[in-house]
Amino acid sequence: RIFSEQIQQHGSLQVAGIVFLPYFGSGSMEEEGYMLVPDGSGALIHYNNQKQTYQPYSQKVYGRNLALNMQSNLLITQNATMPVFGIQKGRGTLLAVITEGEYQAEIKAEIAGRTTSHNTVYTNALFIQSENNTLLSGSDNEESVVMLSQQHKQFPYYEVSYFFLAENSGYNGMASRYRRYLIEEKGMQQTAEEQKNMNLTFLGGVEVNKTFLGIPYRAVKKLTSFEELKDTVLELQQEAGNSFQVNMRYLEKGGSMSKMPTKLTYDGALGGEKGYNRMAEALKEAGIAFYPIYDTVTIRKSGNGYRDYQGVRNVSKSASAQYDYMLTSGSRDSGMKPYYLVSPRYEEKIIASLLESAGKKHVESLGLTGISGMMYADYRSESISDNETGACWERSLEMAAGSTESLLLQGAYAYAFPYADVITDVPVFSSQFDVEDETVPFYEMVVGGSAALYSIPINESGNMREMLLKTVEYGVSPTFRLMTAQRDALQDTDYQKYFSLCWADWEQEIKDVLTELKSLDDVLGQRIVSHERLSAEVYATTFENGETVYVNYGQEDAAVDQVTVPACGFVRKGD
Repeated sequence: RIFSEQIQQHGSLQVAGIVFLPYFGSGSMEEEGYMLVPDGSGALIHYNNQKQTYQPYSQKVYGRNLALNMQSNLLITQNATMPVFGIQKGRGTLLAVITEGEYQAEIKAEIAGRTTSHNTVYTNALFIQSENNTLLSGSDNEESVVMLSQQHKQFPYYEVSYFFLAENSGYNGMASRYRRYLIEEKGMQQTAEEQKNMNLTFLGGVEVNKTFLGIPYRAVKKLTSFEELKDTVLELQQEAGNSFQVNMRYLEKGGSMSKMPTKLTYDGALGGEKGYNRMAEALKEAGIAFYPIYDTVTIRKSGNGYRDYQGVRNVSKSASAQYDYMLTSGSRDSGMKPYYLVSPRYEEKIIASLLESAGKKHVESLGLTGISGMMYADYRSESISDNETGACWERSLEMAAGSTESLLLQGAYAYAFPYADVITDVPVFSSQFDVEDETVPFYEMVVGGSAALYSIPINESGNMREMLLKTVEYGVSPTFRLMTAQRDALQDTDYQKYFSLCWADWEQEIKDVLTELKSLDDVLGQRIVSHERLSAEVYATTFENGETVYVNYGQEDAAVDQVTVPACGFVRKGD
């Protein structure tokens, strides 16, 4: 432990961070083993992998502090989803869990031969963070400066717990031990509600530019009405049964540019409250699980008592505007309107108000986004640290879990695991940094079986077949993001990034995937007890019910364990 109150500082010098036991459990240049890091679904860095010239691994737990100013962003990466790391050295296995202060922690790993003769993985407690700012932008005297945040030591102590596991436990044993920790210490449920074979996410309405008699104005453009969603889903049910679940984004008044949702609202362009109620009642009678999803963190439009003034401040005390970044240059997209993140001091009030509205409208299944997968501080005069934000998020999620029959979280870090019944946008890849060697389903092995898991949209992937196989290997059900509007509905709008969403284009593909996944009806949703790489292209995943699923990413059939796995396919084998 590092006790904050016992840190002694002299003069103007302040402690910015403390590296915690960097060589504990480290491996030499002669030893064999690997290090587990929580990048996305999880990644392995092999000892002495001859990657000394590459940048070492370094990620802040739960992603970067979003309140800090970022001028450009050239990298699209996964975030560190869990406050854990592990070591497999020879036959010994060690798991480390940051049990206090994880919201202000980094995890770092380095290969032997780069700066030292040790393969090391460790954590760094952050007390001061920094951001880059541009002064006199656009002028001849433009200058970039680094600004340091005030010191955040509000947490009483920083704690890392080390667990020594049975010989050769590997990442399978690490996942099992971390799962046990979450159940015993954090209250994560041991069993999950039924995981369907697919998740369908429909987009309701987006705000676009329109004109009337030459006068420009902004209005909601319908992508999927409540009536269209009802008819589409019920028609699919006739062929696929109840093998899928449905959720909807941008359904509230204002669609994609709605005000802070202090109550449940429904946009008139989609059918209004009456249209929503008809749809919800029809889906309930048909036995189809449905979740309306609301963002209680992002401020995109002023109203309901929240505007940019209620947003967080960056180190320079100005409003911390959030931007989209251009893929080509990494610079801010000036064509997109910036948005803001609500100060954590308001979140519990927002959640309480939304839940009260849900109770009055008898909405039993609810989805939240933002709160379960975003982390930041607030640098106002009365500042709020990352750790205080995390505590606020946990209290708000506990309130939401206790007030709903089923809570869906769109993207979830480890602090949200105990409160989720359903998690979507589950990572099935790591960032694949140069220093990393393998991606593993550590995330899924930890929370699978305690929550129903659904992937990021596979129909937006460059290789949908590979994405589908990855979901099968990881015990996750695939997601399709959809709209019932025509494929050109988003042309010349701010939402062209949502390409390839037209239901008519994907209907047959969705039916084919559901048919293919029928063989995994009693497998998806089971807890993974073992995952193994059998060859460069073939993987085996064994589930709690004794079934093993083999996945082959190769272009030729593979024979393993007396089973023939088809090329670019999968097969299951029971005990």
